[in-house]
Amino acid sequence: MVILAALLGCVAAWRPGVPGRFDLVVPEGWTVTQNRRWLGNDVFTLADPAARATISLQLVHADEASARIPLDLLAETRALSMGRELGVENGWGAMHRIALDDHEAWAVTGQRRWKFAAADYTAVFARVGGRVAALTLQAPAGQLDASLRAWSTVLETLRFPLDRVPDDAPQFEVD
Repeated sequence: MVILAALLGCVAAWRPGVPGRFDLVVPEGWTVTQNRRWLGNDVFTLADPAARATISLQLVHADEASARIPLDLLAETRALSMGRELGVENGWGAMHRIALDDHEAWAVTGQRRWKFAAADYTAVFARVGGRVAALTLQAPAGQLDASLRAWSTVLETLRFPLDRVPDDAPQFEVD
């Protein structure tokens, strides 16, 4: 019974053309390798096997404690802790404030190492309607630039439609 409930609780996080918590355009040449919603959290990953690069989006519930942390500090902490439980060592080189679908966001760029493998990454963190969105591009060390066009496509097209008030929504004023 528990297995059945678990299977029913795991659905696709994203479907093209179907309104959901997020929408985006999949860059040409990239494929969806992970697409699931589990316990209200979304995990979505794109891959380009030729570049050995991935773009991942995690949209997770923000607890009360993390909601009080300034977004820049949350971004730095999350970027440095990604994969730590698996032995990944992360470093960062720069942080910049940007906008992600009209939401305040912080972009962190850096390097990570696991055993003998090294990779470069850039990650963007934003708060979206009670959730934290973490969008990450990762590629082998020195090869991140080959995926920047795809990264730009995702950043420019990523939308969080359920976090928006429609333009034609009635406006009310408090009496």
